[in-house]
Amino acid sequence: MSVPAEPAPNPSSGRKAAQGNDLPRRYRIDLPQALLELSEGQRRRRARWTADDAVLDSCRFFARGELFIPVQGETEPFCYDCWVEVGEGSHLVLISTAEENDRESLAPLPAQLANCLPPFYDTMGLDTLLVLQPLGHRPRIVVSGANRLANIQREGLTPSEFQALAIDVLNAHQGAFANLSR
Repeated sequence: MSVPAEPAPNPSSGRKAAQGNDLPRRYRIDLPQALLELSEGQRRRRARWTADDAVLDSCRFFARGELFIPVQGETEPFCYDCWVEVGEGSHLVLISTAEENDRESLAPLPAQLANCLPPFYDTMGLDTLLVLQPLGHRPRIVVSGANRLANIQREGLTPSEFQALAIDVLNAHQGAFANLSR
């Protein structure tokens, strides 16, 4: 699978971190899976996208959000900066409120995950809620239902589970994720 972004420079590349605080906490997926699976030419013809939203074939609508997973005993969570698919009405709400100061007061929008999130891989299409945040912040993604990712998001990870997850993500998708911050 071709992904448009290369990983950001990582001073610890080539070695596995021994401690969780040596590992990145945020990972970005540049486009929804449906766009990543298109050839470059098809993507240019059939889709339009910005850093925050995408439209495929004028009938599939996507929004970027942040899926936070708490790490027990720590203030900084693990975060996937990823995409959800929304209905046309929800897409219009997102576009029309993009510059509104009180958009976080709106009801959460129904959505489905639009990326495979390693090491889970069965995340495509999981039901979520897209919770709008104050101006300048990406929406939060809350996974719904009784599935592994929803349970982990509700319960959080132990520091050792976070370390294993972060290493799995780095090893599984070298080049598919861009490390945003430590």
